[in-house]
Amino acid sequence: MNREQLKAIRPTIVVEKKPETELEKFQIEVLRPILKFQNELILELFANQIQKNKAQFQSLSFEQKFSFIHTLVKNNKAFQNTLIGVIIAFFTAPETSCYLQNSSEWNKRISAFIIQRIHSQV
Repeated sequence: MNREQLKAIRPTIVVEKKPETELEKFQIEVLRPILKFQNELILELFANQIQKNKAQFQSLSFEQKFSFIHTLVKNNKAFQNTLIGVIIAFFTAPETSCYLQNSSEWNKRISAFIIQRIHSQV
């Protein structure tokens, strides 16, 4: 399988509004489908982190869960890098070039999307 064939396994994301900027286009056409494709793995990695940290996650309130997820993803750099890695591993070469032009900004966005995704499903 070559890198371009990765696009074929990504789920289709239907959006109501047309992307206005290249940033929006990248998010809609690249990031969101990969995040959806990798959803099960992201949740499994999160569950493993909870178990490793022996956290009593289920007993937390809704707000506390969001804070816990946010803190875990943002402050545990090894975990954050793992999550980002499972996303960028599915980039094609041109997408990787786009990512590398401003990787710190993309990492922030990817982390924010992952936090939202985990929070909405746990």
